[in-house]
Amino acid sequence: SIQNISLYTIATLVSALPEGLPIILIIILAVAAQRMARQKAIVRKLSATETLGVVSVILTDKTGTLTQNTMSARVVQLPGQAPIQVDEKIDKDQKEQLFFQEKEPLSLHENPQLKDLIIILGLSHQVQVSKSATETPQLLGDSTEKALVSLSLQAGFQSLPAEEVPEVIDDLPFQSEAKLRATLVKRGGK
Repeated sequence: SIQNISLYTIATLVSALPEGLPIILIIILAVAAQRMARQKAIVRKLSATETLGVVSVILTDKTGTLTQNTMSARVVQLPGQAPIQVDEKIDKDQKEQLFFQEKEPLSLHENPQLKDLIIILGLSHQVQVSKSATETPQLLGDSTEKALVSLSLQAGFQSLPAEEVPEVIDDLPFQSEAKLRATLVKRGGK
């Protein structure tokens, strides 16, 4: 009968599993969880895994490690121009040597488009910049905006004459729906 067949099947399945199997599985999972905890691979907040889930590119150095947890601008591409390389190691007294185009040093005064870009990067952001005369400025805010503001500071945005820097009238933060951020400025009375 079907009842006897079902009873026989269940009895066979139960007898096939050793009594210690569930305990062994629990111990193995506990040891694995401890190893993951030691390597700080367990997250307490789901938002951390959600953020990691939307990552499409992970940038690492040549050893494959994430070292500084910072972003930086390495190449500037302006319309109708060859790519401009950004030198990440910069001497404070030689700000003109920050940019190289086709392996030749490039100054802001030689390239008006680059100068305008540096002014835009220095004005259009939501990053908080700590202004200390003795140490390098501390930047607080979005990583992408911090990288661009850092580029403008390294290029000498703060040392530009006041008449060259437009007055900010209004600022709209980045909106992911529109994929846009905007800053309204007054330049030369306009």
